[in-house]
Amino acid sequence: MKRNFPDSKEQFLELLNGLDVANPESWVFEGSSFSREEVLQYLFLRSIWLFIENPKKSTYEPEKVARSRVWSEAHEGRQLRPYVPIAEKMLSAGISPEEISTLVYESQVNLIFQLLYILDDNECGMPVELDDMGFGLFETKDRQPIGNAWGINDLLQAARPAEFPG
Repeated sequence: MKRNFPDSKEQFLELLNGLDVANPESWVFEGSSFSREEVLQYLFLRSIWLFIENPKKSTYEPEKVARSRVWSEAHEGRQLRPYVPIAEKMLSAGISPEEISTLVYESQVNLIFQLLYILDDNECGMPVELDDMGFGLFETKDRQPIGNAWGINDLLQAARPAEFPG
């Protein structure tokens, strides 16, 4: 279903509820104002969640792992992905697909949080001799930067879809 860009706090809350955000009150709460930037931050962060392993929908089911091996062997020149033998060993040792997914999930969320932190603190990790340079994540309007997206790392969990663990 195509949605229009929200023009008000109420429409933003409707969007959040329609997309099944785990904690919509993190974005829209009593006394909060409405801004286009908040919606853009939310949409950016939500798109990141599309690529995070969901332990409730594990991609490490034995059949899926076996299919990866068969596919690789059936296509000449295709190398077996390094995770396949590791996942096979873990599954044969009795580790459940959900447990493997939880390990992957936690690693991915931590990495993404750290990357967003670097974008938020544009001097983070810069060598001293380059401390007058920086980088960051900027909000734009008509493709022109209008400001730094401060605190984006702290909003990652606020954009978490309800289907993911809390």
